[in-house]
Amino acid sequence: MDNKNNSVIKQQLANKRLLITGCTGFLGKVLLEKIIREIPDVAGITLLIRGSGKYSSAEERFKHEIASASIFDSLREQNPEALEKILAEKVTCITGEITEENFGLDSHTWKELSQQVDIIVNSAASVNFREALDQALSINTLSLFNIIKFSEAAGNAPLVHVSTCYVNGFNEGQMGESIVGPTGKSIAQHSDGYYDVESLITEFQSLIEETKAANCDPSTLTEELVELGARTANLYGWNDTYTFTKWMAEQLVLHKLDGKTLTILRPSIIESTYQEPVGGWIEGVKVADAMIMAYARQKVSFFPGRKDSLMDIVPADFVSNSILYSIAKSFKDPGASRIYQCCSGHANPITVQTLIDYVVEEGKTNYAKYDRLFYAKPEKSFNVLNKSIFQKAISLVELQTKALYKAKKWLGLKPSTKALDNIQVVKTLSKIYAFYGDMNVVFNNHKMIRLIEEFGKEDKMLFPVDATLIDWRHYIRDVHFAGLQKYALEDRAVIQQRRQQAKQQALKSAA
Repeated sequence: MDNKNNSVIKQQLANKRLLITGCTGFLGKVLLEKIIREIPDVAGITLLIRGSGKYSSAEERFKHEIASASIFDSLREQNPEALEKILAEKVTCITGEITEENFGLDSHTWKELSQQVDIIVNSAASVNFREALDQALSINTLSLFNIIKFSEAAGNAPLVHVSTCYVNGFNEGQMGESIVGPTGKSIAQHSDGYYDVESLITEFQSLIEETKAANCDPSTLTEELVELGARTANLYGWNDTYTFTKWMAEQLVLHKLDGKTLTILRPSIIESTYQEPVGGWIEGVKVADAMIMAYARQKVSFFPGRKDSLMDIVPADFVSNSILYSIAKSFKDPGASRIYQCCSGHANPITVQTLIDYVVEEGKTNYAKYDRLFYAKPEKSFNVLNKSIFQKAISLVELQTKALYKAKKWLGLKPSTKALDNIQVVKTLSKIYAFYGDMNVVFNNHKMIRLIEEFGKEDKMLFPVDATLIDWRHYIRDVHFAGLQKYALEDRAVIQQRRQQAKQQALKSAA
């Protein structure tokens, strides 16, 4: 007997119609590939794709940005005709914008779409930690009003909303799968548990308009709105605009979909895939990679953080599997609101120091294998300093570097700005990411683990989620480094060629 036939996930998703947002993103691609590979009996997958001036339609963007992605290479190599067939028969692309009313669709298309969806998976978000407040609020929070409206139009279709463990903000200690409140300025809480953020939204929109009215210069307005977002987040107890606006989105859906079928799934730091469809698949550079890059490029020999702080990392394939568990549970036991976390901190913790140790070991031993990551053999050590010591150290290094630069200029030499540029890069990275390496928090996913046990051994095998399966040394040194080299980073020759072209273009424009 084929064990796959006993999979609760496969049974629950068979003949179901999914609407997925955010599929042009890293996680969305991992999720789509897994569904196509393991759940071919799904009735259909509709992708809501934001319009792009680069492409004439959602189908064109899907073809160039999603279907052509290297994550589909293994399926393409096994049976290219079968892949093309399932993409053509099962996947429908709709040009739409979650931040616009009715997704920007005409009334006929909106109504037709609402009649063709059994469940909504919302993975769209702006993950820019230093996003302008108006943009972050629009994409990460206000868009949920449109998602909720669509859910209602689709006959109260269940919603799986992808959030983040870091909605826990500055809270400390064990943080489980429940509603969490602010540690800063208080926000009114309803008796049902959620917090009243609608009045906050109105207040923030007024602040945004005031900021825009006071700043007519576009070159400074964006930075003003970025700083407004950061100040506002900090005031209420969050590190950045991203996590604060994601927290507000949770409160909206908990309120508006109370008594309906809702799942909030909170991943921690999503990094490259562990095993499926290949180990190490990744797009771009993620949160934990800030430390890796700082060491690999030898920009400085220290970074802000705390050695014993947990770096809660979870591979992308574990997160996509968690989404599939959430979808299946929504169909299996409808009519409830649930919060799950996909994380590693409680079950299989890795500290900042251990992560750095693995990075340094691999760098010193095999740097030549990763020529896109390491430009030379790493000679400097790499240390984690607490925030205050880091600030003093980086200020001292900057002062010395500037003094040396001025002295060389005074002597009539032509000093390189490389050292000063490196310092600025590290200061920027530390401003964005330092919080994530200096936390007094442990995320747990007890409810998700109970769900895995409820579904049984077939799903546990086909859709792994449990962080105890991760061998951190193997993952960081063998899987993740290889993934960064192969998928995330460009060849240096390509980068240099692009820089040269940009320089030539600038000279031509100046002439």
